[in-house]
Amino acid sequence: MPKKKKAHCLRCKRKVYARGLCNPCYQAAYNAIRDNKVTEADLIENGLLLPSKGQGRKVSNPTMKGIEQLSEKDIDDLVNSLLATMESLRNHVKERENRK
Repeated sequence: MPKKKKAHCLRCKRKVYARGLCNPCYQAAYNAIRDNKVTEADLIENGLLLPSKGQGRKVSNPTMKGIEQLSEKDIDDLVNSLLATMESLRNHVKERENRK
């Protein structure tokens, strides 16, 4: 059985990290997209980035697993509860400052 060829970066020929790019090239592409210097579609169209396979990494953090199972209403309720708690804390701090 022939050995499987190792994939090389589309830009610099280092070992592939993700979407046809090595880690440094992938980070550079990610940063350019994040900073609105280029779009993901432009990079794909010009052969500088492979399309996403859409699989991503599975969530292993228990908190994130729980968040993924929340409905939109649950999330809205949680956010409103956190905002109310923050407002309560602000008021408490103001009261303490006024007592001084």
